[in-house]
Amino acid sequence: MRRYLGVPGLKVDQLVYSDLGSQDLHQGIAPVFVKQGPIAGHPIVLNEYLASRLAHSMGIPVPFGELAALPDDERGWVSAIVGTEGKPSAPVDVAEAATNESHIYAGIAAFDVWILNGDRTDENLIWTAEIGMWAIDHEQAFGAVNPEGTNRLQVLQTTIDLSRVYQDAPPDRATMQPWIKAIWTHGAQWAQVATDAAYRRGLGSKKTMKQYADFLKFRAESIFYLVESTHKWRDDVLI
Repeated sequence: MRRYLGVPGLKVDQLVYSDLGSQDLHQGIAPVFVKQGPIAGHPIVLNEYLASRLAHSMGIPVPFGELAALPDDERGWVSAIVGTEGKPSAPVDVAEAATNESHIYAGIAAFDVWILNGDRTDENLIWTAEIGMWAIDHEQAFGAVNPEGTNRLQVLQTTIDLSRVYQDAPPDRATMQPWIKAIWTHGAQWAQVATDAAYRRGLGSKKTMKQYADFLKFRAESIFYLVESTHKWRDDVLI
């Protein structure tokens, strides 16, 4: 049997027989990343869940994930490990990644403005020529605030925060435009769907979810202004 070395993507450590579906279907055991915390109002788990749903709506590659039951009746956020042989890549050369995946890089930059993620680093971008570019680690999104307090997200609606990677490797302004337009056109709907799903999963109260929805809808409606203010372009040059 041929052995595949350095296979990009996920790694399945063990195959288990499954009596579901077709004869060639198995259940697999694979390594995952796990983030724990109390469910209701917990910004880490909630932020990861919302960011993942919103990224998928946009078409931004993020490792698939979901809430999970953990030992001792705990729940947390679990996401697949994407890399080579199931091992995450080392911190990327952002300039090289931005050049080779300019379209996705620009989309991630627009996404980070929308969700107010000031924590984009070379360690939470995955890129190799084989697997392309993926965005990971969004626990510091939404200003990294706990939304249980009154209007904590509302006061951040016009806040801008430029991550260091975008200073070192600016996204292309023209390439960002389709992504920005998509957020402006569909962002309110995507936000409502994501926050409704988070509420059904017990990630926060209706009041909390409304704060997130209002925050995201406002920023979607203001996304052209927010992107321009964050990146401060002048004649297509980042200053």
